[in-house]
Amino acid sequence: MRTARRAVLAAVLLAAAGFFAASVGAESYPVEAFGTLPLLEDPLLSPTGMHMAARMNVEGKPVVGIVNLQNRDQGMKLIRIGEHRVRWYRWAGPDRLLISLRMKATIDGFDGYASRLVVYELSTGKATYLGYDSQGIAGDRVIHVEKDGSSALLSLERSAFSYPAVYQADLATGKMTKVVEPTAPILEWYADPQGRVRAGMGYEGGHIRLYSREPGDSFFRHAAGIREEEFEGEIDLIRIPSAGESSYAVTNQKTGRFGLYEFDWKTGAIGKTVFEHPAVDIDDFTLLEDGSGIEAVYYTDDRPRVVWFDPVLKAIQGEIDEALPGRMNRISSASADRTKVIVRTTSDSDAGAYFLYDRPLEQMSRIATPYEALKGKPLAKVTSVSYKARDGLEIPAYLTLPAGVDAKGLPLVILPHGGPYARDVLGFDYLAQFVANRGYAILQPNFRGSTGYGKEFLEKGFGQWGRAMQDDLTDGVQWLARDGTIDPKRVCIAGGSYGGYAALMGSILTPELYRCAISWAGVTDLDEMMQQDKMQLLPTRYRRWHARVHGADKQDLDDVSPVKLAERVAIPVLVMHGTEDDNVPIRQGRIFNKAAQKAGRPVEYIEFEGAGHQIETTADRIKFLTAVEAFLAKHNPAGGAK
Repeated sequence: MRTARRAVLAAVLLAAAGFFAASVGAESYPVEAFGTLPLLEDPLLSPTGMHMAARMNVEGKPVVGIVNLQNRDQGMKLIRIGEHRVRWYRWAGPDRLLISLRMKATIDGFDGYASRLVVYELSTGKATYLGYDSQGIAGDRVIHVEKDGSSALLSLERSAFSYPAVYQADLATGKMTKVVEPTAPILEWYADPQGRVRAGMGYEGGHIRLYSREPGDSFFRHAAGIREEEFEGEIDLIRIPSAGESSYAVTNQKTGRFGLYEFDWKTGAIGKTVFEHPAVDIDDFTLLEDGSGIEAVYYTDDRPRVVWFDPVLKAIQGEIDEALPGRMNRISSASADRTKVIVRTTSDSDAGAYFLYDRPLEQMSRIATPYEALKGKPLAKVTSVSYKARDGLEIPAYLTLPAGVDAKGLPLVILPHGGPYARDVLGFDYLAQFVANRGYAILQPNFRGSTGYGKEFLEKGFGQWGRAMQDDLTDGVQWLARDGTIDPKRVCIAGGSYGGYAALMGSILTPELYRCAISWAGVTDLDEMMQQDKMQLLPTRYRRWHARVHGADKQDLDDVSPVKLAERVAIPVLVMHGTEDDNVPIRQGRIFNKAAQKAGRPVEYIEFEGAGHQIETTADRIKFLTAVEAFLAKHNPAGGAK
């Protein structure tokens, strides 16, 4: 049976997708092939497996849509909720979808951005707002959803300066009922799989404060206080199973790397190891639907990985991997009974496709190819590499080489990621592939301070904006130059968000290394940015952000802010920014452009009207890629590119 199933999988996948392109010299594909939004992303099966929700490209804009998989002739139901940006969505029973939105809001008299929650009812097409007119910043913290979709538990603050209470939201009417009062210093509430609020955690006086109650109790007891200095770590994700004394927590307390452990609420003790990777942090874990144990653990080494504890999903994963060896095959969603799963199969040089797998029927059908114009086209190969920084630190990176060209003396674009407390992964990257298709090598370093490699690696980036973090980029260029892979006289630096900041600092600190620099949504005044939105600068796993950005020597942030150093720009620079950026405000781009123009520096400036921090529409993507292509061709031509 397994051999037959594997043969069916392989035959259907290969025939439907047309995946494996020949390794030949690639032609220069139209900018629209890379710039058109993916047809479909982030598909999510309903519990019955009958419907699928996904982000879909509708007339060049991302829209959440729902498809009836048993009768696709019905077409899509599109969920349009104003111009708000969708943060995430999840099913609440078979007929309702919870949708988190990012929107402009006035909170306690201050204008800014906040997350809010709506529920969409598939059978009626009705969208209902969940929450109150007056709330804090986070309005989408869902801590439990009933299986039938009748209600959900939300943790909400009534203002930006209050502690959260827990409310039961009736998903049919939107009615909110308070079930747990706000309790200082609790900032996070936790429910078990039966929908009972069982625990809370907060911070007070240098301690992590833990509160818990047994099923049936009406009040919470102060269970434990953990002194943060003695704990020497962070507690991240916590989930409470349906039975047993221990919960599960993701923490880096024992090894400096985030792993999954049993956790005792009563004492705050980290217990038995459930899963830990020897080199990298885990990203997430999930419980089985009934809460009886672990379903899966997710981590990223050079690429995203999953370890299935659920035997059925583990078996399905094995069948798919055997049918398509050497590819990245991910079960992205499953029905509650595990009879239907959505699979994405892709590679570093292939945007891949999504399939619906009906396991009992042994049927596989293609749902969508996200980048249809690139299907079967030869693209650039991406390799996981590493190099030593000047202080000996090993820097993981990804090297993309243009197809059909000898890897010697190539022009280079170094592409540092945003964050900066984030990381790049091995996989299809439309920007890297576009630039490589134009004849350039691409280096994407996970410089010090990148997340995922443990506490020690991340902490090496504290206080190192414009310093050792920037040196890591320089060292990557010089490594490729020594190797002969690149021509050291034909190098540009480009990036978005923190990567945009790094590009600007490259034009200021090491202009001899680069011929040009490209910044999208880059931070230009670090001190002002920290005051504007403090929580954007560090991952949620790590707190005490201010000291960590300044570093132990408490450096003056003006010394590493591009706007303060604009007169030192010595190479052509392209600055682009969206006018509705809710992460790095448009003011950051404008003040740098003004300072550069005043100093007579060679800076081109383009604003994208209505665009946010990400490039979210087909029109803006094409505009962005066209500008990048023209700027590179002018200031660092690839030469022999077709």
